[in-house]
Amino acid sequence: MVADCHYQLDISNLTHEETVALVYFPNEWFVYEVLWPLLLVFGLLTNLSFIFVVYRSPQLRTQTYAYLVNLSIFDLMFVISNGSRRIVEYTSSPLRYDDNLLGLTGCVILRYIDGMCYSGSSVFVTLVSFERYLAICYPIYHHLVKGEKRTVKLICAGWIYSFVMGLWIVFLYTDISITCIVWPADHKYNRYPTTLVSCIPLSFAVANAIYATVFVLWVLVTIFNAFMYHKIMKALNERNLNSIQPGTSDAQSAQSRQVAIMLIANGTVFYSCCMVMVIMLLISYLQTKGMFIWVVLPQIIRHHIFGLIVTLNRCINPIVYGLSNKYFSVS
Repeated sequence: MVADCHYQLDISNLTHEETVALVYFPNEWFVYEVLWPLLLVFGLLTNLSFIFVVYRSPQLRTQTYAYLVNLSIFDLMFVISNGSRRIVEYTSSPLRYDDNLLGLTGCVILRYIDGMCYSGSSVFVTLVSFERYLAICYPIYHHLVKGEKRTVKLICAGWIYSFVMGLWIVFLYTDISITCIVWPADHKYNRYPTTLVSCIPLSFAVANAIYATVFVLWVLVTIFNAFMYHKIMKALNERNLNSIQPGTSDAQSAQSRQVAIMLIANGTVFYSCCMVMVIMLLISYLQTKGMFIWVVLPQIIRHHIFGLIVTLNRCINPIVYGLSNKYFSVS
């Protein structure tokens, strides 16, 4: 078996902190056996309910909600893929980050879905913001260009971009590393496996290129959305709520304002959650370069907080979007 291993790891040579980081804490059962299953069920219910309500409500079949339904589909896939992967890893091995059960095929499939859904969510949040930006800041132009064909083209472009980015990100997990572990001669280690299988990048150069791409794209998209949010809020503040545009009513104007504010709030939360991920990736990258990065929380706690926050955001997105439209309260 040792001949098949890429690395040899003697636990007796590790510090206490390194050994603890290798195995799950006893009290982590609550995270994997309670919190993650609850998030999985919660995300399924909220996203499926959102899609169902839009499907059965003709009043909601608009450009904005066409993008939101696609966003909900990506959120649903992300919750299922991310949540199930973490639960499977925990229940299949006492070692942290052990991909032995998933194998290379499982790693590629699940990580591809994660990468594709992360990119897709970002695309459709941006498309929703862009539609609101045009509708509020350039209403005449928006009225001229909007239409079903344009919406379908933008949705197709969003899916294509997501597929491509998923293929790019998945190169972080397209090779296998097998570490043989030598445990101390103690009966409490008898149940631990002697090999740790990890999915790793093809090379450090590929990993660096992917990290750089994700970081640069996140910065550009965040700046673009922040610009649109600023312009939308500025236009809403300058516009008297009672000054109605031709062909609209007081109720329609108020509804448009409410939708815009709710979408801005949710978009801000979404990109704040993404910022947590980008910061953690940046910290991990700098630490692999031997740089000392001072952080308040231990790595394992950061790992849990990041995963739970990002997944919870995908679960509550449909609730926020539902609150922005009165038809959800009667559907």
